[in-house]
Amino acid sequence: MGSVAKLVVMGCKTHYADRTKSWTDSRSELAYSKNKGTLSAAQNLTINANESITNGETIQNNEFLGQVTTNYQDNPAVAEAIATNGQFKINKPTQAQPYVIETRNEFVDITQFKASQYLFARPNIRFLDPAMSSPITLGDAYWEHQQLQKQISEQTKQTRLYADYDMNATFDRLFDQSNEEYEKLTDEGVEITFGVSLSKAAIKALTQDIVWYENQTVELNGKQYTALMPRLYLAGATLEDLSKTPQAFLSAQNITINSNGTIVNSGTITSQDDTHITASNITNQNGVMTGNNINLNAQNTLLNQSGDITAVNNLKLKAKTIANIASEQTITKGTNITQSVGSASNLQGGNVNINAQDLPTQPATSLLTT
Repeated sequence: MGSVAKLVVMGCKTHYADRTKSWTDSRSELAYSKNKGTLSAAQNLTINANESITNGETIQNNEFLGQVTTNYQDNPAVAEAIATNGQFKINKPTQAQPYVIETRNEFVDITQFKASQYLFARPNIRFLDPAMSSPITLGDAYWEHQQLQKQISEQTKQTRLYADYDMNATFDRLFDQSNEEYEKLTDEGVEITFGVSLSKAAIKALTQDIVWYENQTVELNGKQYTALMPRLYLAGATLEDLSKTPQAFLSAQNITINSNGTIVNSGTITSQDDTHITASNITNQNGVMTGNNINLNAQNTLLNQSGDITAVNNLKLKAKTIANIASEQTITKGTNITQSVGSASNLQGGNVNINAQDLPTQPATSLLTT
């Protein structure tokens, strides 16, 4: 990595005296890991450098940190979201709506999301108590999707747990595997109880990844609620596969990266809201960039080489030269914008703003133009 002049993680303190281990500030959810190259913050992550920035395997080694134990539900953050974010409201749980936190329908079409309410209703769910007709969860399906996505990103440093599965399909698969693992562990005499965190013995005995619902207590508007939250547990085989792939990971609600030199990403940069990257040159090489809005501004060249750049809403690219090297990469904008690249490629539709002066025309290169 080039000489970093300044690293600021808003709202929390950073310490770099000891870089031999991973450390976590549970209050702010700031995490740093030398071995896995991880920087994450619950809110804003800002990086400024005089020279170059590299987020990728050149600053990694192959040591894997093992099963990640994350503060997967930040209770103060839940309360703050209810108080300040108009997207959510408190719901009085009923059999038809057995959850505490509800997404306002003017923001999200909740029918497009399948999670616990849909899955608990399936027949032959062995780990459910037959007397428990409607388990109460902390959030609705959209909320649960957010929580599972966060855990997948934190534990795998990837945007997807299974490459060809969207989040609905991922929930479905994990639920099937949870049912199978519950039956297997019970037969083996390993204690596993719905609503309770898995023991070390149960985690070690897993042969498949699962999503397990555990009781969490949160305080919302001065009132305490105890409800179920999904928690991701990865099997040993998954952890071993992940350990073979060096990864670098930047994660926060908002990410801002500025450099006077070149920024190279061959890992993952993921934000819940906005990602802004400004540099002399920007290269996304076998890397992943995801966010609600992504703004990439290069003074000279912006190159996407076998990488994925995905913005839910707005994708803005600006440089003298913008090139997308064809090697099965995509640039997507939600469900409306998809660029699949082979020997040639295209970009179309949606809120995409591309500004390029120089347009190279080499074979096997897709050009992004205004």
